[in-house]
Amino acid sequence: MNEPVSPSHPGNGGDGIRQPGRAPSWFDGLVRRLSERRVSVRTPLATWLAAAIFIGVIVVAIAAFPYDAGSVHWTRLAWTAVVLVPATAILNGLEFHLGAHLLSLNFTLAESFRVGLYGSAANNLPIPGAVMVRVGAMARRGSKLRRAGSVAVATGILRVALAAAVAGLVVWVADSQFPGLALMIFGGALGAVTLWYLSRSSDAKARWTIVSAIVAVEVAFVVATALRFHVALLALDVRATASQSVVLALSVSVAAAVGIVPAGLGIRELVAGLLAPLVSIQPALGLAGSVLDRIAAMIALGLITIVVAATQERNSRQLPPQSEAIE
Repeated sequence: MNEPVSPSHPGNGGDGIRQPGRAPSWFDGLVRRLSERRVSVRTPLATWLAAAIFIGVIVVAIAAFPYDAGSVHWTRLAWTAVVLVPATAILNGLEFHLGAHLLSLNFTLAESFRVGLYGSAANNLPIPGAVMVRVGAMARRGSKLRRAGSVAVATGILRVALAAAVAGLVVWVADSQFPGLALMIFGGALGAVTLWYLSRSSDAKARWTIVSAIVAVEVAFVVATALRFHVALLALDVRATASQSVVLALSVSVAAAVGIVPAGLGIRELVAGLLAPLVSIQPALGLAGSVLDRIAAMIALGLITIVVAATQERNSRQLPPQSEAIE
């Protein structure tokens, strides 16, 4: 693993927490304290903590399920747990990987995947979740907090924008309904502004290539999430249309963006319940589908994280005692 770079190191763009004309915020201070912590690879606490969070959320989600568990076709959720959740976990890692490259920061794909897992776990806590994790990881590599925060927040907003644009397009094509056109215009406009901002925030030579790759990753994430909701509703014996699945998938992106500020559990379920009537689904069904998807996702992510943690433990025993991780 690479050693952390000093904020004063020439060429890394870091200038520490304090910047001329700007007093450090509580967020800056919190990220700084987290980023200064270095955990030996012999005790990969962050990965085990993420696994514990996923397991805890499973218990909470099962307790919150509003229907009789016996009426659910649980085997249908296997597609979500085995295929779709690992796919979205990989896409989360790729999103961070590309965002870091916008700031000329080098992370391996394995490191980016772990940061994505930590962010998914943190999004279930009443703290600024994935954004804090991503900004902290970039800060440890020497990025300015303001620039790292800008890219992390902008990619989260871009996900919402593209999810809204895709949902609006599908609803408009399938049903020719005004809400679809409104969503498409809103998502397109927000996405265009965010893409411009991301390109201006980058110092990479191939920034437009990187930004285009981020767009592809976000669209793939929206499609995978829509398939997850389709499977969750099938488990409830509801055969959802493409427009219904895509609109409900918007709740995942919105909830992740809300994670920029303290959010915690229940935001995604609330948004899914509010969006459901737009596509002629009962709010209770939208909420139940979201809870089922969360259960399947947490089981899959928990198992993936346990495997990653066990692999880290095994690899750490093969490294010299002085070796340390930065993630």
